[in-house]
Amino acid sequence: MSRATAANEMTRNQFSFFDCENYIISNSYVQSKQMSSFHSGNCINAYMRQNDDCEPKLKVVSLFSGAGGLDLGIIQAGCEVIWANDVDKDAVATYKRNVGDHIVCADIKDISFSDIPVADIIVGGFPCQGFSQANLLRTVSDERNQLYKFFLSAVLEKQPRFFIAENVRGILSIDEGRAIKRIVEDFENAGYIVTVTLANLADYGIPQTRQRVFIIGQRSDLSDEMLFDFPQKTHGRNGVPQDD
Repeated sequence: MSRATAANEMTRNQFSFFDCENYIISNSYVQSKQMSSFHSGNCINAYMRQNDDCEPKLKVVSLFSGAGGLDLGIIQAGCEVIWANDVDKDAVATYKRNVGDHIVCADIKDISFSDIPVADIIVGGFPCQGFSQANLLRTVSDERNQLYKFFLSAVLEKQPRFFIAENVRGILSIDEGRAIKRIVEDFENAGYIVTVTLANLADYGIPQTRQRVFIIGQRSDLSDEMLFDFPQKTHGRNGVPQDD
């Protein structure tokens, strides 16, 4: 069975193991992205619906979309993903099968920002291999670590009300913490209030210890303070959330 056929055989909400050379999607991986974006999207949605000028569904642009786990959570939170992008053809085939046909398969470096629609929220997990603690040679110069700049450029160009960026824990320690500081400063200079949260997704019902960093931005003209509160933990040992 070809990889494309394997992707098309996957039915909606049945993401089992899908191995395309080094591309593996597991239930826990997709669920973790769904759950994290669901909570984030719900919180942003709750705020936006307090505004009379808010459309029924917040419009979302998704970058580095992968197989769509993050987008599924956003959709489940009541938002509408109107445009998505990923360079991996197998991930795009899976996305189309399980999420929608609005995804474009192309290298983001070859996409004109004029082709990306205006949206209320931009979301994305910019490539994290260079930041990962599994990579013992983590450096700022790793080309994969520069792709966040395309995410930043999209935010600068489109000026969404909010953005949600997800990455691995290793992003916090690369270059002795200076990398994440520069990333935050870049978004602040773009006109956003920014928060950075390290979350263990097991605390939100995912059956796996999976720590992820969420960089959430709110356009500064919406309020002088961040209106988004990161969701409270819902799970822990014996079903009771644990303090850090």
